Amino acid sequence: DCSQGCAAVTASEDLNSGEGYIDIMPSAVSKYSALEFYRNFCGLSQDSFVCVGDSENDLSMLLSEYSSIVVNNASAELKQRVEADKIGVAPIIASGRFSTSGNYGSGIVEGLTVHGWLS
Repeated sequence: DCSQGCAAVTASEDLNSGEGYIDIMPSAVSKYSALEFYRNFCGLSQDSFVCVGDSENDLSMLLSEYSSIVVNNASAELKQRVEADKIGVAPIIASGRFSTSGNYGSGIVEGLTVHGWLS
């Protein structure tokens, strides 16, 4: 009986390929809950992590109290939502600040640099 919401359904689209994806997961499970489990299991602090994402299925961790990076290839809607609804440390929205695209890996490097994790 799933009348009380057994599953969470998240739709996302790869902006480069145009391919759509649907994630169906138990409603109590998310990338945030997985991160919290791993962090607690390892005995690490929240400031030991930076969350990176580019799609709707990353929202739970991007909006959390963890430091976060939204790479430039994310949709404008995702970037706006994270900027508006983020708790804790302000998110880094990669934009190609360092003469790169800010997409994928270059967005991660950009965000880590802005967060002060890289020089």
